[in-house]
Amino acid sequence: MKNKETTEIYLEDQEVHKLAVKELVKHMGFDLSDKETSPEEIWEVIVQAAAKQTSIEQICQTSELAPSGNTVRGIIREQLSLEEAEDNTNA
Repeated sequence: MKNKETTEIYLEDQEVHKLAVKELVKHMGFDLSDKETSPEEIWEVIVQAAAKQTSIEQICQTSELAPSGNTVRGIIREQLSLEEAEDNTNA
């Protein structure tokens, strides 16, 4: 029996983070045409909060580039329904 070489591929956390944000924007983007915030900025905050196991508020307070916590939560409340998110991710 031959010993097969395996090549392991490692993704850096920044690569995973960027890919996650990109896919979330693609599949569950927000309509922010009337806002000063982009969908990427909202998902950046959400992904960072999830990855760091902290709150949206904490991420917004500690980042100079993030929108306010109220802005992020307001957009989530207005535009993200659980049923729609589930349908989009399972499609």
